[in-house]
Amino acid sequence: MSKTPSIAVIPSGYKASKVYSVLPTNGDADLDFTRNCVATRVNQNGLLEEVGLNVPRLDYSDGGCPSLLLESQRTNYWTNSEGTDVTLNTPYGSFGFYTLIDSFESRTITNVGNVNLSFIIRKADGGLPILSTTGGVGDFYIMINGQSVKGLNGVLTDIGEGFYVYNLQETSDGTSISRIASINNSEINISLIQYEIGGYKTSYIPTSGIEVTRFKDEASKDNLQSYINSSEGVLYAEINSVSSDTPKRITLSDGSGDNRVEFGFDVLDNDLRVIIKENNNNILNLTLNGGFDFNSFNKIAIKYSSGDTQVFVNGVSIAQNSYIFSSIGTLDRLNFSTFNGLVSNFEGKLKDLRVYNEALTDAELITLTTI
Repeated sequence: MSKTPSIAVIPSGYKASKVYSVLPTNGDADLDFTRNCVATRVNQNGLLEEVGLNVPRLDYSDGGCPSLLLESQRTNYWTNSEGTDVTLNTPYGSFGFYTLIDSFESRTITNVGNVNLSFIIRKADGGLPILSTTGGVGDFYIMINGQSVKGLNGVLTDIGEGFYVYNLQETSDGTSISRIASINNSEINISLIQYEIGGYKTSYIPTSGIEVTRFKDEASKDNLQSYINSSEGVLYAEINSVSSDTPKRITLSDGSGDNRVEFGFDVLDNDLRVIIKENNNNILNLTLNGGFDFNSFNKIAIKYSSGDTQVFVNGVSIAQNSYIFSSIGTLDRLNFSTFNGLVSNFEGKLKDLRVYNEALTDAELITLTTI
């Protein structure tokens, strides 16, 4: 494709409070980034590591090129997430583990709501740990709300070298102890334990003696009026989302809700939301249920052009409108949220974001968005 974007953010370079853009080369479109705490990521060697206050996380957990990881605020309520009984080398690095033989680790956690419990587990003999219930046949059980049967809904994922990640999505009424227990004289090792309120697993939050909160990641950039054409253009991103349980947006705007190009994922499963407004008039205002798998990377492009506005996803035009307009205000900022930067923060991973200050042809948009 011959046309060059005016803005290109392909995560590769960064420093504290900044994600460097590829275009323009003068740094005018470098993203401003905040997260008021340390956090973890998977680095280029596949190892889990901690990064500092306000340092963007370029995450390599999907392999290949990195993606910018943006997450909501979460708290790990499981105090002492790593044990001290034995130190084991895992595919993610070296960590302290709890050793359980007909014993358990438990915590009293009174939070109510959707729970995500995760940890890394290894059976001492190197075999597959068998998930069971209290009194059942197997190696270990999980108790939520005093019911070990709920633990059977968890999933074990083999990560190599005899280690597995256990992940459970459940609900809690906040009345019972949560427990990870070994049974039937099985010896298991567990570490990286995370108990968070939310319907999906987020990056690991280490704890040592107290609960720990990781604050949300925020990225934005203003004063971009020289690089965004308010009369016609394209907003493109290659992204995935950890979940569609809350609205998530990426927006070009003038700082108001009246003039904006906005897309993202809505609260209903597999829905793509597109909002384009000119002086508070709808150019597009659609909820598109296309059965999209937002847990995988999707390539999405929004072309706004008078008489020919279209939405392309993974090489296919899925919506269009012939609304006539002159300009969408003065588009001068990019938010990984809705237009005011306050709500609907984008949560997920970004591999590529581009802004073109001219409308692309259908053929160019197909090429741009084809997986």
